[in-house]
Amino acid sequence: MKSRSSIIILPASEVVETYKTETNRSQCNGEALFKSYEMVLGKLLGTGAFCDVQDLYDVQLSSLEQLDQRKALINEELEQRKREHIHKTCHDRFGNSRYVVKHLRPNLTEDRGIKIFTHAAVDCLREFDILSRLSHPNIVRLWGSAILSGRNVTNGYNTDYKKIVRENNPEAFFIVLEKLQETLSQRILRWTLTKKPIPTKFNKKNSDSAMPLPPFYAEKLRYARDIASALAHLHSQGMVFRDLKPDNVGIASDGTAKLFDFGLCRDLPLEEDDILSHNNMKRDPIYRMSTVGTRRYMSPEMMSGHGYNQKTDSYSWAMVFYETLSLQKPYAKFNRDMHKILVCEQQGRPHASMEIPWSARDLLTSSWCNDISDRPTMQEICDELEKMVDTVEQQALPLIERSLRAVLEMAELFGFGDDKALACKASAGVISCNNDDDSDIICSSYCAERTLGPELSVSTAARSVVAVE
Repeated sequence: MKSRSSIIILPASEVVETYKTETNRSQCNGEALFKSYEMVLGKLLGTGAFCDVQDLYDVQLSSLEQLDQRKALINEELEQRKREHIHKTCHDRFGNSRYVVKHLRPNLTEDRGIKIFTHAAVDCLREFDILSRLSHPNIVRLWGSAILSGRNVTNGYNTDYKKIVRENNPEAFFIVLEKLQETLSQRILRWTLTKKPIPTKFNKKNSDSAMPLPPFYAEKLRYARDIASALAHLHSQGMVFRDLKPDNVGIASDGTAKLFDFGLCRDLPLEEDDILSHNNMKRDPIYRMSTVGTRRYMSPEMMSGHGYNQKTDSYSWAMVFYETLSLQKPYAKFNRDMHKILVCEQQGRPHASMEIPWSARDLLTSSWCNDISDRPTMQEICDELEKMVDTVEQQALPLIERSLRAVLEMAELFGFGDDKALACKASAGVISCNNDDDSDIICSSYCAERTLGPELSVSTAARSVVAVE
C-alpha cells in the first residue's frame, strides 16, 4: 500500500456533507475487491495492538486484466462498478476522506513475532467475516477488502489465513470501511469541556417543580439507543460483541452512533461442550468462552470465568451509558484486585447521581444487575430507550404544540371521537391557562391515569394536561 503524507485535513468543526450510502446499495452489493498496490493511504487515524487505521486518500485502479486471482470473482462487470464507485467517492465536497483502510501493522512480525502475527491474522479475518454478514444503520459498513479475503476465495477462510501467515506480509490483508467522524470517547471529552451547570433557580410557588434535564441529555439518549439497536441486531444473528466501550463506538457525520472494531466479536458456540448450563429457571444458556475485553466494561460473570451469554453485552452497555450520562469512567480508580472484590464479589456499582433522570437510573440498575437472568435483553433496552427518546423530544416541542398533542391523545383515550370542534376547544382550554412563566409549564401524561368522571368536558381535559414541571 502506498502512503500520502501531505493531505488537506479540514478542522473537525467544519460541516461535513452527509454521505447517503443507502442509495448505492443496489448497485454496490457486497464489498469491492482491491490489491494492496492500488490503495493510496493518508493520515494515520488510530493504531491498536495488531492493526493501523488510515484515511483512504485515493485508489489507483488497475485494469481487471492486470489483477491476478480473478477466478473467484462472480461478475466482472459488477465488480468493476463497485471498484469505480469507491474510486470516485473517496472524498466529499470538502476534500475529506469518506473511507478508511484497516490493515495489519507493517512491522508486526519484527515487533511481536510470528505467533502474534498469526493470531492477528485470525482476528482480522474473523472481523472481516462478521462485517461481511452484517448490514445495519448502527454498524460500520464494510466497503472493500483485499482480493484474497473471506468468501471471495474458492477454498474459503482457511486458505486466507494460511496465505497471510505463509507470506508473512501485512499488506496481504486489509479492509475498507466507512469513515466515522469521531469516537464516543472523544464526544464525551467534548461534553466534559463544555459542561454547563444545571440551573438551580426554580419557581418557589411550584413546590412540585422537577429537575431540568441534564445537558445534552437528548443526544446522549439517541446514542445509547443507536448502540442498543446495533447490539440487538448482532444478538439476533447469534453473535456476542464482548468489547463494548466508548472507544469502539463512532459518530458518523449525520450524528448516528455506529459500532466498529469487531475483532473480539464471536458467534455463540454450537457445540454442547461449550454450554455450561441452561440457567435453571430461565431459557438462556450459559456458554464457556474466553475472558476478553476492557476490564471496567466487562461483566462480573466474564471476569469471574463462570461462563456468560449475550447479556454480558447488556452489562457493558450499562457501563457505557453510565459514562455517557455522568461523564465519568466507571471504576476509574479500581485495580484488578479491587474490581474483583468490590464489583464481582460484593456487587458494587457506580453511583448514579440525582442529576440523572429516574427513568435512566432505573434502566441502568436493571441492565447492570449481577444476576444475568434479571438483566433485560438488548432488544428490551432498545424498546425502552425509544420511549425515553420520544418523551424527551416531545418536551423539546413548543408549549402550545405539546399541549395540543396531549389534548388529542386524551380525547382519543376517553373516546371523544373525531369531533371537528375538538381542536378549537382544546386551543381555548390551553390558551385560557395564562401563566406568565412559560418555562415552568410542560405537557404531562400523568393526568391520563387519574380517575375522571363522565362529566369531563374537552375544555376540562385541555386544562388538565397542562402541568408544572
